[in-house]
Amino acid sequence: MNMQLSKSPIGLDGIPAAETVLSHVDGERGELIIAGERVGDLVRKTGFEGATARLWSGGTGQPVGEATVRAALGAARERAFARLPELMGITRGLSIVDGFRAAIAGLRAEPGLPHEATIVGAFPVIAGALVQRAKGGDPSRPIRPPATPPTRCR
Repeated sequence: MNMQLSKSPIGLDGIPAAETVLSHVDGERGELIIAGERVGDLVRKTGFEGATARLWSGGTGQPVGEATVRAALGAARERAFARLPELMGITRGLSIVDGFRAAIAGLRAEPGLPHEATIVGAFPVIAGALVQRAKGGDPSRPIRPPATPPTRCR
């Protein structure tokens, strides 16, 4: 079988379904650009919270700092953990993947937290709880993020 690879036109009939200024994929060069920077360069300079701050700043048009992201995600993880009994209840009998989708759908706006922090902060808490339950264990309480940035990716 002979397979030919070619660049596809953007969107249906050349009309993109969605546009974003936050990321770009250059398939010909094999590069992912996030917030105007090659992902490899970005992760060498900043950790998860720093990259997230850049994305949130670009998405909201308001500057968001790494410390603000770290604090918001820490609070969101703690709130998600507090809601685990309710969220895990709706996942009974489901696979980890289906349970994850159901629990994420069960999230609600958290007073005082940006919606993006509520969602991003809940992901690891819910995923961890589902994996632990599948192994017969209990969920682990989130650890409050340190005041100083974590070690950077290299």
